[in-house]
Amino acid sequence: VSGVFYLNTIKLAELDQPLLLTDLFLVGQVINHIDFLSAYANVPLISIAVVGGGIAMVVLQHAEPRWLNQSSRRVSGFIGCLAFGVLFTDLGQALYQDDTTPDRPWAPAGAIEARGWLAGAVASMQTDWVGLPAPDRQAVAELKKAWLRQYPSEALTAAPADSSTEARPDVLIILSESFFEPRYLNGAQPCRLLPRWCGLLDEGISGEMTVPTFGGNTTRTEYEVLTGIPYAQLPDGIYPYTSVVLQPTASIAWWAKHLGYDTTAIHPHDRQFWQRHRALPLLGFDQFIGEEGFGGHQRSGFWISDADLTEKVLDVLNQDRDAPQWVFGISMENHGPWQAQRPNMDDTRRRALPTIAGLDDQADHAYRNYLYHQRNAVAALERLWRAIQQRDRPAVVLFFGDHLPGLHQTFEQAGFRQGFTPLTHPVPFLALSHPTPFASDWRPKSAHQLGIWLMDHLGPALPDDYAMLRDYWRRQDERDHAKLE
Repeated sequence: VSGVFYLNTIKLAELDQPLLLTDLFLVGQVINHIDFLSAYANVPLISIAVVGGGIAMVVLQHAEPRWLNQSSRRVSGFIGCLAFGVLFTDLGQALYQDDTTPDRPWAPAGAIEARGWLAGAVASMQTDWVGLPAPDRQAVAELKKAWLRQYPSEALTAAPADSSTEARPDVLIILSESFFEPRYLNGAQPCRLLPRWCGLLDEGISGEMTVPTFGGNTTRTEYEVLTGIPYAQLPDGIYPYTSVVLQPTASIAWWAKHLGYDTTAIHPHDRQFWQRHRALPLLGFDQFIGEEGFGGHQRSGFWISDADLTEKVLDVLNQDRDAPQWVFGISMENHGPWQAQRPNMDDTRRRALPTIAGLDDQADHAYRNYLYHQRNAVAALERLWRAIQQRDRPAVVLFFGDHLPGLHQTFEQAGFRQGFTPLTHPVPFLALSHPTPFASDWRPKSAHQLGIWLMDHLGPALPDDYAMLRDYWRRQDERDHAKLE
């Protein structure tokens, strides 16, 4: 029990998420990547506890009097199973619920804080094992009809795949690990910290958006961008790639294939992490290149560098193919932990970096580690963009962050302006287009809007479902602008 509470404490500290029953699906992943995850835990303490626990069990086995006979064990076992079964009933749930804690499935940490981990885990037992509800196809059909009646001039149907795809731009989507612009962080000057990033902003269309996670769980943001579905609409605490994407699932990648694109996902890490190897093909990707596809790579810090990721993206782009390319790159270089002594870094350059005033040594050390890799991410983006501008083919580059980094001490000491927290602070996105500048009459505000916004820019009519969402979000954007004026 102490071990479970310890793991819960680590997860709350790093991700602002409690330990959930759905984490059982990741036990194999934890075992296979113990070297990665051990960076977040006190390994000597865990080792002592495991060895001590084993010794204690042996001692108890020989020292404790065996006072329970066969019949008593059966009775006590039956009572235990019966009591455990009651927890799944309405009566059991009622015992662990309370009327003062709001039900916020997308933020279970609040309930855990109010009830305690054990009561919170019991209260979520029913919902954690429930699958997705069946779609109400009649309601969807009625919604479409109502939308078509209300906005007949904007009714767009799926365009057939065009055999002439030469004019279609190549599409490069880069999810940059933990990338954020410290716009609302006290004492931070974004253009001093990231001067090359500020220069790139002038060459395209940029904005900021909310994401459904903090410190980790990148696949939540991936899922939102690719499908257009808000993570908050999914059952409590699930992992999209292990619990939702279990069959071919509608996504912008499938729509890109419909338009004649070859679709490729690239991630310089274990292909099986988060079960991407199984989920990404179901989301419409023809090819998924993992760590094994990088050959003689170089590492920056703990992980394969963003520079190597950019070169791999360009390799895919420059292959002799007739079809336009639709590439989704997921970076790894700037993954935590940042408080550790990271290898494969130029320490002279790291020490010379600007920082945020008022940080103590540990918080400053972590932030400089983060900024070192963040600048590498910007340099890799700039390298990609300049290479695109030298090519004859048109291309669109979409770059965005997946969540804020787990710089807990840095954020605590600096603090945020305007009431933001690490979980609510937005992340940036930047769209660059060659040779025709990127143009759009609306901007996404959340990660689940970003992918549809990109596909809307490419020109061919969106499918009805995506067009409905696009029109709704565009009108929201217009109303927000009207309020500001």
